Amino acid sequence: GTFREVFEPDCLVSVSTRGVEAGEYLVTRWFAEDGVNLVETDNPWRDKSKLKKYTGGFIAQVVAQPLPKLVHHLSVQNDPMHGDAMATYRSMIAVPTFTNGEAKNWVLMFRKNPTGFTHDDLEEALIRSNLVGAMVANILNVKKLRELNERMHEEVRRIAAIQRALLPSTLPQIPGAALAASYQTYDTAGGDMYDFARLDFVDEARQER
Repeated sequence: GTFREVFEPDCLVSVSTRGVEAGEYLVTRWFAEDGVNLVETDNPWRDKSKLKKYTGGFIAQVVAQPLPKLVHHLSVQNDPMHGDAMATYRSMIAVPTFTNGEAKNWVLMFRKNPTGFTHDDLEEALIRSNLVGAMVANILNVKKLRELNERMHEEVRRIAAIQRALLPSTLPQIPGAALAASYQTYDTAGGDMYDFARLDFVDEARQER
């Protein structure tokens, strides 16, 4: 299940530092107690331009070091970036998702209970976060490979069309000679070509006479 289903936090915030300057971060999801996502888009990766860049404040401190964090008796009031949005929450776990050894995405979960999370919760959240992160990364990589493969095939099809246009459409008719040609590439396109050229030889001995 999702983090909200498994841990039932009072608030869940997803944060990304991918594609932003050092010290900046994007809030990709913010689910409060009513379950409503306070971020404008439900697809932050497609609508990344709609996400606001933040710098400083409590969340910036959390994601500054790529280490999972468990905090009891939390007190965040009048945060410079998010005001009192976290003021009622008294405990937190924050887990990074690693991509190629770098923590680019985070899940922060809050509860009003000052000791609302345990070390077991932190460990399970870290495992789940990175399993989900690996799965999403694989899906994105497969999509990229498909797009690249399609571009390659399209390029090969263009090359094949050019080759076919350069090949003789008909064989020349030469009295006393029979011509035949076969052209078959290993794949859609190949590197070999053929053509016919008429050569006129002059009989020098006959000219001398």
